[in-house]
Amino acid sequence: MSPDRKARLPLQFIIIGGSIAGLSCACALLLAGHKVRIVERSTAKYQLTGSIRIPPNLLRILDGWGIGDKLSFQAPRNILHQHRIAHTGEQVGEVVLPQRIIQDLGADAVFGSYGELYDLLFDLAVERGVEISWGSEVHSLEVHSNTAILTSGSRVTGDIIIAADGSGSIIRRQVIDNYDRGRYRKSVLCFNIPYHMLKAEQDLSEFVAIARWVMWMGDGCTLLANPNRTGYGITGMWDSALDICDRHWTELHRFDDLDFPLHKFEPIVQRLLSFAPLLDVRCTTMVVHEAFENIVHEDQRILLVGDAANYLTYHGTQNVAMAVEDAATLGSLFNRLQKKSQISMMMNAYEDIRLKRAAQIYRAETGVLEFVNMPNGPAQEARDEAMRAALKRQFSDWDDDDEDLDEYLRQTWEEWIHIFDYDAQETVENWWIEWGDLMHTASDDSDSSGDPIEIAVSSVSKS
Repeated sequence: MSPDRKARLPLQFIIIGGSIAGLSCACALLLAGHKVRIVERSTAKYQLTGSIRIPPNLLRILDGWGIGDKLSFQAPRNILHQHRIAHTGEQVGEVVLPQRIIQDLGADAVFGSYGELYDLLFDLAVERGVEISWGSEVHSLEVHSNTAILTSGSRVTGDIIIAADGSGSIIRRQVIDNYDRGRYRKSVLCFNIPYHMLKAEQDLSEFVAIARWVMWMGDGCTLLANPNRTGYGITGMWDSALDICDRHWTELHRFDDLDFPLHKFEPIVQRLLSFAPLLDVRCTTMVVHEAFENIVHEDQRILLVGDAANYLTYHGTQNVAMAVEDAATLGSLFNRLQKKSQISMMMNAYEDIRLKRAAQIYRAETGVLEFVNMPNGPAQEARDEAMRAALKRQFSDWDDDDEDLDEYLRQTWEEWIHIFDYDAQETVENWWIEWGDLMHTASDDSDSSGDPIEIAVSSVSKS
């Protein structure tokens, strides 16, 4: 988004949820010239340590906001992926992101931690003037007045309400027309092992020092692990018989109280997980939905972002990136706002752009989730054999003189190159080229003169 472009008509945005999705929206919309209030249920800043993946399409946005280098400096690179059989540790797959592709994408792929990105976005949003209402949990929405009603009875009113309240969003049911319970459910745990705890275990210390994303594929379960600047991040997915995980990552759990199937994994995983009882372990329920048909309310004043808007897997390549892309898209659209009558078209544009992107990511990532979580049986055995065969043909980089190699790499990376090359600002620019003239002619009685409209900044009031 052009840093010089500001909306001619400033609006008051109310963002429900102050995590990465909410903070990203605040950063983008404040830069676009709007006013932003975040309504956050927690009483203080988040203290999460889980590991996240920063693909090139995300890092380019953060670079544009001036914080990308702070996240990527000395961060482990996310260019090597390894797949292992959970109970034996046999490596059956390896994928390396070629350096030539990284250069063409204009940004690296790195590992980070949730806390690092959260802190950078929080500081940037505060610097740009965000207002935050801590300890404010939303109970419901009063749609006709664009008002969020808090559990305390207070009311928060704005011109546009953004639901950034995660996969357990209470707003989503009021927005999405085809909301369902989900087609795929898993329990998910995460924690981060500080490096100093691993120093006494030389083989473990050497294992975690390698910059790679390791996926152990088990009998209906998966464990993902990768280094970051602060430690070694662990994410486990399994079918739990318990109902103790919340939907907001806010509660800490004793690892021994969870029913993670430790016996299905090789000894090195069991040793890594032996640190869990000493650390903060968070657990949630992952629900993968069928594709949503809409993410904007029919009144055109309420929209969803981040995990509230997406029906994707946790700790995939793109779930954090999607939240920040949502924000960048909103900022790039609403920095062009001149008239009140354009708001509905901006909202429609956001929905159209982001639903297309979500469908692209859904196709790429959901199949992977089901592929690596197969229960033991003929399909799993066929998968393992196919991966072993593919592992025999490995290449480290492009070679212009080898046509077979170029074709192999093209087939391997074509879909992901397309995903990594996505540019939220450029997508809005292309949309504007096609539809911008219509936006300029949009008018209603209230702003037909073309003069800026003063819209009162709403506030928190006690009903």
